[in-house]
Amino acid sequence: MKNTLLTSNMFFYGGIYVTKYEYKCVMILGMGERTTRILNEYGQMGWELVYVVLFWHYFKRPLDE
Repeated sequence: MKNTLLTSNMFFYGGIYVTKYEYKCVMILGMGERTTRILNEYGQMGWELVYVVLFWHYFKRPLDE
């Protein structure tokens, strides 16, 4: 196995190490600068944008344990 950084939010499953995540779904109405500002605020809090459907924005971040 290669050198792997293991953290407390990881677990061994099916022969691989998997990171545990928490998820958040946020409705963001508007466009342009407002949306950019809101997305940057979530990014600063550690949230990663993973999917968008219309005005619903889905985020994830590693669980703190």
